[in-house]
Amino acid sequence: MPPQAERCFGIELLKSLDFDPERTVFATMELPWKLAEPRLRSPARHVEFVKSMERARLDEAASALPPVDSVIGVGGGSALDFAKY
Repeated sequence: MPPQAERCFGIELLKSLDFDPERTVFATMELPWKLAEPRLRSPARHVEFVKSMERARLDEAASALPPVDSVIGVGGGSALDFAKY
């Protein structure tokens, strides 16, 4: 059985988030990232700024990302949809 996604949320979540920067991708947009980045305990190494939800763009972006254990969506809408993809 494949591992189940863990859904977490809350105002203090970013401060408590423990992640491996080499094995985590953040999917976000410019404004949410500006607000979120300073609250992380460790600097992110892989950030994907979502610009389009077209299937070809999703496949291109996903194939360009390094192998990771976690994808974290920061923001709403397209960023969260990309993280789920």
